[in-house]
Amino acid sequence: MLLFTLKVMNIIGLGPSPVRPVGLVNYGENVCFMNSIIQCLARVPFLVENLTAIA
Repeated sequence: MLLFTLKVMNIIGLGPSPVRPVGLVNYGENVCFMNSIIQCLARVPFLVENLTAIA
């Protein structure tokens, strides 16, 4: 019963907060645009799985 309750709490957003990674540092001009694209791509599970498999 406890496991079910914890799963429900996580689904509705009442569970413990996940640790989120720190963003990339912007060095120079227009790097923020590149960093935002890299950070978005890093959150695509299919892409991350395939890149990890070939690395």
